[in-house]
Amino acid sequence: STEGEDSPPARIDNPDQRITEDVRTFTAFSLQLFITLVTSVIDLVSFSLILYSIQPQLFATIIGYALFGTVMTTYIGSSLLPLNFDKLRREADLRYLLVRIRENAESIAFYGGEDVEGKEVSSRLSRVVENRRDINVAQRNLEFFTTAYHYLIQVVPVAVVAPQYFAGTIQLGVISQSVGAFNHILSDLTVIVNQFEQLSSFSAGIERLSTFMTAMKLADSTRGDDDGLLSLPREVNTTDS
Repeated sequence: STEGEDSPPARIDNPDQRITEDVRTFTAFSLQLFITLVTSVIDLVSFSLILYSIQPQLFATIIGYALFGTVMTTYIGSSLLPLNFDKLRREADLRYLLVRIRENAESIAFYGGEDVEGKEVSSRLSRVVENRRDINVAQRNLEFFTTAYHYLIQVVPVAVVAPQYFAGTIQLGVISQSVGAFNHILSDLTVIVNQFEQLSSFSAGIERLSTFMTAMKLADSTRGDDDGLLSLPREVNTTDS
């Protein structure tokens, strides 16, 4: 592991965390995201046919509303990706320093290095706290929009079909069916809106693993493109001794 934040860009910080925590997070969320997407597609196809047969106008409205929510969520939460990347790095740097101090406590005490190590811990802890504050601000802004976005959902379908009800062209039961189908489809189309915070953390982890894989391939010329992250280096000489 490298210690400082100002290390050269070519060096990889905290490879131990990238092998353990980042890989675990990547595999776990990948499975969860895959299941979510599959169920959303199935649900979307089913209720789209229902809603389009009842209210084609409402179907067009939901497409536009979902597109608006996705674009705005991506714009408002765009700062979360670099912040989550820094979060993983700064927290890993702090953990590494604390473990090093614990393992070398006697040597630090013997040479009187408490003040130096204490200042370094305070510095790294301050970076973690500062990053956490920035993430909280970004999440607050995102939550303001997503909360208003989800509350407005309750009004949009009724507002679209109400004029037809008062004109006597549709029955009251059609409104209930339209609202139910509308909510299902909107939930399927707004996967990015509903899970944007998790997706930003997921993207930051992918970026860290990608740079780690690139560094491993540069360091090991025998590693091919098909070799996984946890693959051991290839043996140059495989003859029995």
